[in-house]
Amino acid sequence: MEYTIRLDVSMLRIQARVTDENGVEKEFTARQNHNESLLGATVTVAAALENIKAALTEVVADLPAEHKIGMITLVTNVDAWVALDQAWQPITGLLEGEQADRQRYADALRANGVATQLEAKSGTMITAGTPLVTLLWLKNERPADYAKMAHFVSFKDFLFHEWFGINATLLKTAASSGLYNLNDNTWDAQGLALTGLTAEVLPNVINDRYVKGNLKVEIAHALGVPVNTRFGW
Repeated sequence: MEYTIRLDVSMLRIQARVTDENGVEKEFTARQNHNESLLGATVTVAAALENIKAALTEVVADLPAEHKIGMITLVTNVDAWVALDQAWQPITGLLEGEQADRQRYADALRANGVATQLEAKSGTMITAGTPLVTLLWLKNERPADYAKMAHFVSFKDFLFHEWFGINATLLKTAASSGLYNLNDNTWDAQGLALTGLTAEVLPNVINDRYVKGNLKVEIAHALGVPVNTRFGW
């Protein structure tokens, strides 16, 4: 029997929907760690990735002995971006800075008209939670950490880097950062200048349905799946 797995990840829980080749669905809520909040503010980025890996391992282990996996799709509303050093080690957590502190930067962008300019290009409303605003907060409030940053990617993209060794993001994810220009399909020069970034710090922007490449051997072994298991963005 062939199955598809959809893993829904939020800040509160990790839940899976397993569908067999006949269209029969089964929901599965991860038991791992028995945490009330699997990706809460006190959980490090590395621990959050481990939670997801452990949850997916549980789901795979729950399948019948004779099974095939057609595709695994990871869906998440965790839209935080993560600052990483040259070795791809996290510098920031999932929720950085107090809401009020980040709101000051969002308000300043709104007051001087820059927010409106960026929104016209990215199609994303600039708020306290926008990754661009988080970058401004980091640059001004934690300059030593900002100086260490060599990569800036979304949480989901970081997971795929750790599992597949790729450095990519979907077009819609790039746009949601507030740093992308949909008019010319490139990282926006104004956003880069504002945050002090270069495009090399940001991931390659793609528009693929499936993740290209194979899982790292150690990840495939931990999950209990073949290295060429197909993953959907």
